[in-house]
Amino acid sequence: MEHSLDFLINHYILTFVHSMEAAYNSSHEKINDVIVFYYGDEFANSPYEMIPYQSIIFAWDKTPEEIAEIARSYPFKGDGSYGIEAFHKNMDPQKFKLRYQPLGFEYFLPSILQMANLPAKLDAPGIPVIQVSQPDQANFINQTFAECKPFPEKLANAEDCTAFYAEIDGQAAGWGYLVHQTPHMAYLAGMFTSPKFRHMGVATSLLAHMHQFAEQNNIRNIQLVPSFMAWNFYTKRGYQTIAHFSAFLPVEKMNARSH
Repeated sequence: MEHSLDFLINHYILTFVHSMEAAYNSSHEKINDVIVFYYGDEFANSPYEMIPYQSIIFAWDKTPEEIAEIARSYPFKGDGSYGIEAFHKNMDPQKFKLRYQPLGFEYFLPSILQMANLPAKLDAPGIPVIQVSQPDQANFINQTFAECKPFPEKLANAEDCTAFYAEIDGQAAGWGYLVHQTPHMAYLAGMFTSPKFRHMGVATSLLAHMHQFAEQNNIRNIQLVPSFMAWNFYTKRGYQTIAHFSAFLPVEKMNARSH
């Protein structure tokens, strides 16, 4: 079944929000049909996370003027920092730059939304991958990850989320999780490999297991937003770009970053 771009983008926004709320004390509100998301102090203040702003206004089917009006009046939580993440079909965000700049926003960085159609068989090394279902498994993962990317204990029993970890030599070598609150679709919310186990096929093993889990649960598509470093990894494994989005920051925030 072919889905419209509207459906795919809205699916991503809703599942991203759910993925964060399931794992951390994140929250969101809907203002005039626009989702305003707050990472929450647990995530925003973590020494292991690097986020340029604590809240996100997701902009898809609203004009820049409508989004700017929400931004000017909304009481943002935390330190008050926010970014606008505006979706567009084409790679070039020039049209958005020209519309947001007069409203007091500067272009910050680009991102892409990718999706794979299943089945998508992957050749992976025989690294054991285990589904997380008990809190003590979170403790086991964090024996390795506590100092780089801690596993949120809430994920062990989170609704519509399934987490996995890869194990090498009695240690957690990597972990990741899927959000599957929409029939036949999932969002790969995160996948992380311990620095000491990199270049051993951990990420490929986790991804292959997630694909297998998805197929067993009648999931036909998996979405994700890759980091710049991971874009090539996912592209080689069947993920295709379906949308682009660009972050815009208030001019005063950009000026503060430059000093």
